Amino acid sequence: MLREHSETFWMWPASRTKMIAEWAEYGFATLPAQADPAVLAVRLGRRCARQR
Repeated sequence: MLREHSETFWMWPASRTKMIAEWAEYGFATLPAQADPAVLAVRLGRRCARQR
């Protein structure tokens, strides 16, 4: 690995459901539940129609 970047947000500006829905519009998908329920991990999937 050449570089790794992470960010930590101690407080979400919107509800978890709203964040997931907005990220999904741009091709992000949630990862399986983590051991810590406060963690919401996402990955960038295939490109969505909005980005083409």
